[in-house]
Amino acid sequence: MDMKRIAIGAIVGAITLYVTGLLSDMVLADFYAANTSAAGRAVFKEPALGLALRLANLAMAALVTLAVILRRDTSIAAGAMTGGVVGFLAGANVSAAFYGFTIIWSLTGHLVFPVDQAVHTAIAGAAIAAVLSRVPGSAAVQAAR
Repeated sequence: MDMKRIAIGAIVGAITLYVTGLLSDMVLADFYAANTSAAGRAVFKEPALGLALRLANLAMAALVTLAVILRRDTSIAAGAMTGGVVGFLAGANVSAAFYGFTIIWSLTGHLVFPVDQAVHTAIAGAAIAAVLSRVPGSAAVQAAR
């Protein structure tokens, strides 16, 4: 793997996830508030820890970057599809686990969360693919293809 491409993709993806996350939070704030239990309202941090959220975005972006690179298709459509699938699966994992052992959100909130994650992770995947299509890989990576 070419670490330069992974780093560039992860940084671009993390920035995109941050921006799309802010937009998603604005659009769905009322929905999530309506589907959050009293216990959930008591456990959410206000304000949230920005550094922790940025690290989470960087980790998700690195995962999407690896998936895009392994797919070997850096078209914007393929990046969006890859990002959307990764985002949906990660969101479904978190949501199912939280539904199983917490009472933070209603079932409706847990069903919407993976779709919400898929949308903004698909946008990040498209951005990652767009950037990776312009960043040449190392000679060893090119020879392996």
